[in-house]
Amino acid sequence: MKSIAELKAEEARIRAILDGGAEAELRAIPGVTHVSVGLKQINGTATGECCIRVSVAEKKNAAAVAPSERIPKTIGGVPTDVNQVKVVERLKDTA
Repeated sequence: MKSIAELKAEEARIRAILDGGAEAELRAIPGVTHVSVGLKQINGTATGECCIRVSVAEKKNAAAVAPSERIPKTIGGVPTDVNQVKVVERLKDTA
């Protein structure tokens, strides 16, 4: 298992990749709602591997998405993890 210092260093390295333009590129993809650093999950179980977590409103089959709008499997050598999240709209009180 990695130490706290190793995890912090890995998070900082991934954050630098995102801050270097990768986050803006991911957020420009239609349907992307959030980008963060976290642990990769497979079938709801954390793997212990740090990754770029990309939240989307709807997870689609790769064949149904234009190549220019696909989330890459890795960015700067860091794996990505695409997760569907429920998008909640705010209610406006008009009374």
